[in-house]
Amino acid sequence: MSRFKPFRSVLYAALCLLGLGSASATPINLVANPSFESPPHAGITVRYDTPGVPTGFFWTVGGAGVDLVETRWTAQDGLQSLDLNQDTHLASLLTPPGSVSQSLATVAGTSYLVSFWMASNPDTSESPRDGPATKTMDVGFDSILHSYSFDVTGHTLADPGWIQQQLIVTATGANTILSFVSTSSGYAGMIIDNVSVTALPEPSTFAMLLAGIGLLGFAARGWTRKETA
Repeated sequence: MSRFKPFRSVLYAALCLLGLGSASATPINLVANPSFESPPHAGITVRYDTPGVPTGFFWTVGGAGVDLVETRWTAQDGLQSLDLNQDTHLASLLTPPGSVSQSLATVAGTSYLVSFWMASNPDTSESPRDGPATKTMDVGFDSILHSYSFDVTGHTLADPGWIQQQLIVTATGANTILSFVSTSSGYAGMIIDNVSVTALPEPSTFAMLLAGIGLLGFAARGWTRKETA
């Protein structure tokens, strides 16, 4: 028998385990329209001020409405991003906050990674109507609520200062509401982009990966001994 055959057999088995683990661990984003690229070509701003799901948007609009923005500032991903506060052009009033939400198909007891990028609308040209320098919002995953803030000071339209936020949550049912709710007033609110919700691998997946790595290590050690004998 060829001296290479045992090594090839172990290597093949290890690669199969690694392949099975990586295939089952491939993340699928549960969020529709995650980077707000639909509807496309929003121009400077498309304002959604009516509660409900605008055509092609896939998110439910709430509160005082939101602004879908393409060319006003640099998006984090793609061409468009979302301002959670709508600019109503009312010179004497601070715009009330808005929100978006989406129902996701989840599995009870499964853990998910929620990831999104946030900044705040850096347009301060009509201060104080833009609202406070530090913008705030709540992010909800059904009953799980996290609060976030962002200070617009020093940021520009060319560089809003996007930062990524991530949290691990566990679903309690077959449908879970993901929500982004502004909690500050003014035409310049929190802006969000590149949202994802992906299931975390089950412990069995990690076990398969570790088994595959262990087999590769065992095969490598055996091959080294034969070469030095």
